[in-house]
Amino acid sequence: MKKILVAAAAAAMLASVSFAEDGITFGSWGRAVWVSAATQGDNIITDATQSWGGASPRTALSVHGSSENMGYDLDIFCNGGTLGTGDHAQIWWSPISQVKAYLGKVDVGELQGDAVYGLWNFVRIGAVVDEEGWTFFNQGRNVLLNLKPIEGLNIYGGFNLAGYDEAAAYTLKDAVGLYGRYAMAYTIADVGTIKVGFDCDGNTKAFDIDEDTRKAKPAEHWGTVAAAFDLTAVENLFFSIGAFIPTNAGFTKFSDTTEKNVYKVNANARYTMDALTFHVRAGTKLAAYDQAETIKKGKLVDDAIGFLVGGAVEYKLDSVSDALANSAVFVEADYADGIYRKSTSADDSDTFTFGVGFTKGYSNGTFGIAFEGTTNNAGLYKMEKADDFAWMIPVKFEYSF
Repeated sequence: MKKILVAAAAAAMLASVSFAEDGITFGSWGRAVWVSAATQGDNIITDATQSWGGASPRTALSVHGSSENMGYDLDIFCNGGTLGTGDHAQIWWSPISQVKAYLGKVDVGELQGDAVYGLWNFVRIGAVVDEEGWTFFNQGRNVLLNLKPIEGLNIYGGFNLAGYDEAAAYTLKDAVGLYGRYAMAYTIADVGTIKVGFDCDGNTKAFDIDEDTRKAKPAEHWGTVAAAFDLTAVENLFFSIGAFIPTNAGFTKFSDTTEKNVYKVNANARYTMDALTFHVRAGTKLAAYDQAETIKKGKLVDDAIGFLVGGAVEYKLDSVSDALANSAVFVEADYADGIYRKSTSADDSDTFTFGVGFTKGYSNGTFGIAFEGTTNNAGLYKMEKADDFAWMIPVKFEYSF
């Protein structure tokens, strides 16, 4: 039996080597956050979590296979003790270099406009929200086509499927029209990139209220027009601004505080100067619902304006000493008003979040420790009063192979 196992293991090793020559590669990324201390009510607690919340640690295995014309990507992860599929479980086909098609669980963020830094990579509390897709959305769909017909022009189009159960299939009209996502970008060398897109995303406005009759209107479908510009013309500066314009703006349900279909204009900037890097972002929600004013006036108020502003300064410590090579410190502050955060102008609904942190990079990972604080009970663990201050000291372990 031992000989059989040894032979099988040897065969597997030989097979893996031959596969690698054909274009199969393996990678892995994972992160765990130990909350060494945090407030919860009157208690000081300790816990483990993820940057985005949930069971910890996140460990993962990525497998990629590719040749000139075909390939696949598969992410398998474990959160705590629960296995699952990550962002990718896709097969792609590229008959020529200008054309690429994807099928499966697809995640493509080539045009996505993010504003991630600082506390986003520790624990996302308070006003540290929405930073992925800040100025432009992700392109991932279950069926996705990418065209690059000329230099600088990049076109994406695709739609989601109901699943792989024949009984749950969408009609082709609904798949393309209700669950489609389409984007186009043009890059001007040494200037920047212009992006436009339309995200259908299956949005249905079924609970809109008729102002005259106070009854629900018939269901309507809507999407979001997106436009963005990334500026790269200035040395060491990156600036991005994006707008999201719903085709059916307004409030989706009279008693609900969740709104997907509001106007948004967001901006993000990053400037590097030797060892210093400055980050700034600002976001708005326009024609937004105000729950407090709606209750006060006894009629729907959906013309409020919400905003978020924030920024961080990062300083690399490489020049301080050899022991601090690949190390950095940062300080961050963010503020979100009540309309942006909770769709209400009521007292204690806004939040101010701040933090300081230290990170040490290695060839295959990062260690970090930070202090985070946030006002008005906006922490990871709930406090007793709406205006309570919450704090935590997260310790981050992150690897990458």
